[in-house]
Amino acid sequence: MESSEVKIHYIRKHHKEARHFALKLFILVLFLGVVAVGIFDISKFYDQKILPNTTISGIRVGGKTKAEAKIIVDDYISNVNKTGPQLVYKETKFKPKLSDLGITFDEQKTLDEAYNYGRQGNFFTKIDENIHLAIVGHNVLLTTKIDETKMTKFVDSIIPIVNVDKVDRKVLEEDGTVVDEGKDGQTLDKDKLLTDLKNQFDKGKVGGTIAILAIIIPRGTQKVSKTFVPGQYFYGKRIEVNLSEQTLYAYENEKLVKQFLISSGIAKHPTILGVYYVYGKNSVAEMKGDSYDLKGVQWVSWWHGDYSIHGTYWHHNFGHPMSHGCLNASNDDAKWIYDWDSIGTPVWVHK
Repeated sequence: MESSEVKIHYIRKHHKEARHFALKLFILVLFLGVVAVGIFDISKFYDQKILPNTTISGIRVGGKTKAEAKIIVDDYISNVNKTGPQLVYKETKFKPKLSDLGITFDEQKTLDEAYNYGRQGNFFTKIDENIHLAIVGHNVLLTTKIDETKMTKFVDSIIPIVNVDKVDRKVLEEDGTVVDEGKDGQTLDKDKLLTDLKNQFDKGKVGGTIAILAIIIPRGTQKVSKTFVPGQYFYGKRIEVNLSEQTLYAYENEKLVKQFLISSGIAKHPTILGVYYVYGKNSVAEMKGDSYDLKGVQWVSWWHGDYSIHGTYWHHNFGHPMSHGCLNASNDDAKWIYDWDSIGTPVWVHK
């Protein structure tokens, strides 16, 4: 008896569950049917138009045709091209146009994506997308195209503003005494800036601020002799003349920016050694001595008494001693130094 009652209870329970399942299935089918009819009606009502609650980069385009939406998006892009992102380095700010960064927009692809949302795919995909539209809406990001060559060219233009050459610490080779602390250098973190720019546009952002970062280049240590004079010629611009090489070197913040052959004084009229400074300049000068009278000498930088760096038209044998003590150079090289140096620029002459 008990066994029969258990069986009857079991049958009733599963019969009830089956009815509940059938009811749920019926409701689901009915719901999907209603949604399907709704989708059909909405698609019919919005024929050739983007479905409602659709935005492009936050701009409402639902209910618009592609042509109408394009006018709205064109106006948005025009404004974006005027504003663009802001790049900040310390107190310096850059406001490049998107064209400077090589950024353009694929409007057609974006409009197609906005129009097709809720229309393409299988039955269940359409239902899912239309429910999403009805509840929360759908935002399509403007599809961007990046010209990496242009973007890299713009980033490279920032390098001179950020980069600083390092200056090594100077210590005496005799006893290790620090005579000049030098300074660390830095270089633009180019890879990070490029990545930040690409990421911003990949995520659909077109404004905002990006911080420009620099990588520190630690100073090294350089050994110098006791003839070193701290601060005299190791910062800023300096001219170094190596008589053994018959070569003049121009440095700026310890970076070599120019070198060329010169002709120093012959044995009978040697060029003096030491550290001096440019104290006067003449674009044209007359030079006289016991055995010479030279008119129209060009691009003269005087650095001690009658000693100077100047242009030379009477010989082209640079790289060999030829002068009465001055530093002969070609007119082109002498002009470069004349334009580059200034009163006070150190001149270090050594062998």
